[in-house]
Amino acid sequence: MDSLASSLQQSLSPDPATRRSAERQLDALKAQPGFSQVVLQLAQANDANAAIRQAAALLFKNFIRNGWERVLYLAILILREKERIEVEADG
Repeated sequence: MDSLASSLQQSLSPDPATRRSAERQLDALKAQPGFSQVVLQLAQANDANAAIRQAAALLFKNFIRNGWERVLYLAILILREKERIEVEADG
């Protein structure tokens, strides 16, 4: 959780290079199992800096929103493929 908090803190930096580096670190962390739970824990941590908690909450929201968009997109692709197979089988 410390590396996540550090990356979030750096993502708030006014320096563009620091922000970009932090965003790359956050993107790498997103691939780790349990990422969403750790982000949510940080957003709820009473001992964390308010700005970091807010950044964690926003990151969690965006992570969930983007994840669901991918899931819905894949579901649509699967349904279309299923329909294509059914049409070919009937034809």
